[in-house]
Amino acid sequence: MFRHGTALSRSPSNQQRKIHHLFSVPPWQGSWIKPYSDEIIKSLAKKGIKKLLVFAPAFTSDCLETIYEIGVEYDELFKKHGGEKVQLVESLNDSAEGIQMLEKLSK
Repeated sequence: MFRHGTALSRSPSNQQRKIHHLFSVPPWQGSWIKPYSDEIIKSLAKKGIKKLLVFAPAFTSDCLETIYEIGVEYDELFKKHGGEKVQLVESLNDSAEGIQMLEKLSK
């Protein structure tokens, strides 16, 4: 996933955009892979960033826990620190493109 994010950030069409790799901390974990999502979200809002577009590439289908965490909890956290909106991009789910990708990966 880091490789994909890095490739996206180097794309000519994304030269003005900043791409961050973030990690959520599972409630049962004392520590996890850093940087933690909540820390970066607060930091971006405090720097004056108003909108975040979030992708969760680890999921091939939407997960209620992730939808709630990003769409509600992170949106509230971002707004609390000066941001306006956190938008989660849907996973591929059962779209034709998603199914084709899974089929190719399974071969």
